[in-house]
Amino acid sequence: MKDNVFSARRFLNVLRKEIAVNGRTLLLLALGLYMGLTIVMTFGNMMFSHSFEIPVTLLANVVVYCIAAFVFSIMASMAFSGLKTRGSRVDLLMMPATALEKVLVQALVYGVAGVLVFLLCAQLADLTRIGLMNLLVPTAEIPGPINFLAFPYNYAFGVSNYDARISFGTMLTMALAASMATYFMGAVLMPRYTWLKMMVVMQAVDIVIFVVLILCGRWMNATWIHYITDVNHVDGVGWFFTVLAIVQAVVCAVLAYVFFKRKDVVTRSVL
Repeated sequence: MKDNVFSARRFLNVLRKEIAVNGRTLLLLALGLYMGLTIVMTFGNMMFSHSFEIPVTLLANVVVYCIAAFVFSIMASMAFSGLKTRGSRVDLLMMPATALEKVLVQALVYGVAGVLVFLLCAQLADLTRIGLMNLLVPTAEIPGPINFLAFPYNYAFGVSNYDARISFGTMLTMALAASMATYFMGAVLMPRYTWLKMMVVMQAVDIVIFVVLILCGRWMNATWIHYITDVNHVDGVGWFFTVLAIVQAVVCAVLAYVFFKRKDVVTRSVL
């Protein structure tokens, strides 16, 4: 049978249905995110506008990164919301599409699109901050617009350590990807959990995965494990944590697909 693994037509049908069902919730989340970022950025600018020790732009990037860690986890945990109730579960699993197509739709809506919406909200919130600061406190130091749309590039390559060829920002970016993939897997395994409950469980999973990978490296007597024990080799530490994050992200993403495929009762005969 043709297209028994992936079909663009079926993929678009699943995507349209996902947007139709959860579009309003996603719009409200984006609006709340924009308002929250605006409040945090504006008050942060007011509090640190006269501080010479902490650059406002650096503070804004750190705040946005911390918020991103929570928002990305929330977005990923919202995936597969169709598994929460019996009716929606049957509707999702009996949808005429393959497990791969359903998983890719969830990853696109709550992963890729979620990140883009977050960056757009951060950019709009920063522009709003400038307008509010000029209106409320025109005498304060008001840094120009911060290019949050270049957020992934800045954090992956822009924040470099003097002794390391790999930047600290790269480790943070990969850590976000690993955390998001872990929550994505949790959304399949524990669809009825609240975000807070899932956060506790998934953080424990993060720690377990991290410890297991380190123990595996020591068991294999890997030279890079011994290399990073020397604090002078900052570059080795950077690559070590980055590789761990990449491995975790890939493993959790694959497991999410495998676990969902085991739940998916749709047969190829109905495609």
